[in-house]
Formats: sequence, structure tokens, C-alpha cells
Amino acid sequence: MKKISVIVPVYNTGKYIEKCLDSLVNQTLKDIEIIIVNDGSTDNSEKIIKNYLKNYPDMIIYLKKKNGGQGSARNLAFKYVTGKYIGFIDSDDFIDKNMYENMYNTAIKTNSDIIICDGCDYYEENNREKYFNLNLNVSPTIQEAFIKSVPSVVNKIYKKELIINNNLKFVEKIWYEDLPFSLFLITKAKKISYINQPFYYYFHRKRSTMHNKNIEKNLDIIKAFEILKKYLIKENKFDKLKEEFNYLLLTEVFIATITRIIRTRTLKSDKKNIINELKTYIKNNNILNFKNNKYFNNLSRNQKIIYNLIAKKHYNLIYLIFKIKEKMK
Repeated sequence: MKKISVIVPVYNTGKYIEKCLDSLVNQTLKDIEIIIVNDGSTDNSEKIIKNYLKNYPDMIIYLKKKNGGQGSARNLAFKYVTGKYIGFIDSDDFIDKNMYENMYNTAIKTNSDIIICDGCDYYEENNREKYFNLNLNVSPTIQEAFIKSVPSVVNKIYKKELIINNNLKFVEKIWYEDLPFSLFLITKAKKISYINQPFYYYFHRKRSTMHNKNIEKNLDIIKAFEILKKYLIKENKFDKLKEEFNYLLLTEVFIATITRIIRTRTLKSDKKNIINELKTYIKNNNILNFKNNKYFNNLSRNQKIIYNLIAKKHYNLIYLIFKIKEKMK
């Protein structure tokens, strides 16, 4: 049994994957396995992967499949994991060389089901790094981890038993597949630990125009939240976590997703239609007035400003603010 199995889905990231794989094969924790799933790449990704496979045959497992999305690639990898813990990395991101040693040692010392770390945004345009601190307690409660740990799997490692015993798989063929997977496991964990170190680097590519079909995919976040809600109801946890669930609707849908749509360069009518669909979903959950949520004051000053501008439909002003910020970088 390996200490950690790291799952790496790959789709046309030949330009970036070497930095990702270098950060994995050079981990100070050597007893890991790297499961790379080529999800139907059409660029030079496979050539690069096979070169690493040749050089690190005892460390890398290589799988290849037809394109089916990140969720399906991760699900395939589950059949091959032997690690006591499971980690995930996106193939255009990279990690600190000490990440998995620190996280594994903490997991063993505390007998935790989930270990969470901080991250760092890395911008391709100017090689700028921006550290973000989750500000969790060393042993966060389920409620705290639910709303503050980021609804993603990449800044965490999970005890394999936690995933297997709950027979959990990623939802396939939708965006935001991390959200229900990550948050549901948090509710099932007996012990969660947090390391206040930015071990994970989220790679931000040069800004490109988002096309209409991709803008529409932002509506997948509704599917993700509905899947999470069904999980929680089935486990009789929804009522206990309703405030936390609603707070995530505020941060992930009302603020983050709507802002992302506003910033795209496409027809205003297309943006408006999608924003209205998101707002309708929120309204149907009877929580349009987020200021009544007990966590509302957890928002940063900038988040509160964006919240108020969206609530008042000042979309053009939001677009202008971000255009100015881009020019100032």
C-alpha cells in the first residue's frame, strides 16, 4: 500500500503538464503513486506523459480513455488507487515539493479523514503569485470546513476509506463536479485537520474570451448544488447545514459565478438570460436576501461591494471595475 495516490486528469494541457508532473515526481514524500488519466487529449500531452512514465515507471500509472470530462477521468482512476490517502491535482496546476509529506504526516498524527491546506493563485501573464489564507482552525468543525475550505478537492487529501465506504463518485459531464463530492465528504468526516501553508498553486492562464457555449456551462453550478442538496437530505443533514448551504449559494453562485459571467465578452442579452436563471434558482430557494444569513459578515469588503452591485443590477459597473483592475496588473 502506498501512502498517497495522486489522481491527475489530463486533457490538452501539453503546454503546462511538465511543471505539474515535475512537482509530483520531486515530492519529498517518495512513497506515492501518480495515476495519470489521459482523457482523450489531441495535443502532445500523451508524448510528454509517456516520457515521464519511462523515467518514473515505479511511480506512475498511465491510463487512457475517450474524452468524457474530468469527473469520468477521476472515477476511472479510483479503480487503481492503492494509497492510504487520495489526493487530486489539475494537470495545469502544480504543488510545493513538501505538500504531500506535510499533509500525510499530519493525517497520521491526527488520524484525520481529510487534510486541508491553503493555496496560491499563480498568474501566467506576469508570473505573479497571490497567496490566499483560508483562516481555518487547526481542527475545523464540519460547519467551518463546509463554508471556508473551498469546494474543491485539489487542496485536500482524503482517507481512501472515506470515499470507498461512502461509495462516492464524481458527477460526470458537468462543470463544478468537485462541489458535491468535496462538500459531502466533509459532512461524513469524523476528523478534519488544516495546515496553514500555501502548498497548492492554481495556475491562471492568460485571459481569453469565453464563448457562449462555455458561458452557458456556468449553469451547471445549479446541478451541482441540487446534487449536494439531495445528498444532504438523504443523510438527514440538510436542516443542520442549511445556513452553510445558503452561504455557499451566496459566495459560489450569487457572487463568484455571476461575476464570472459579467466579465465575459459576449452579448449582453446572453449574459442577462443566464444571470436571471441563476437568480431564479436562488429565489426558488427563498434566500434572495442573503443579509439575513448568520455568516454574511464573513464576506470580505470587496465581496460585499460586488454583492450590493449585483443585487442592484449594476452589471456594467462590475465589468468596468474588473477591466480597470486588469489594466493595473
